[in-house]
Amino acid sequence: MPICYSNNEFINIQTMMANYIKKHCKHSIIKDSIDIHPDKSKTIFYCEYCLTTFDRP
Repeated sequence: MPICYSNNEFINIQTMMANYIKKHCKHSIIKDSIDIHPDKSKTIFYCEYCLTTFDRP
């Protein structure tokens, strides 16, 4: 949703959903590599179920 349409209620719902996922998802962390330049890649970590990203596992 474009930021111009989000209001306090929308932001509150987003926050509640993120907190629910954080608390209840049985994260299965995937380590992956993405290309950020033709000669450079970056390692990323994410949950295969909820797609939350992590700095490290």
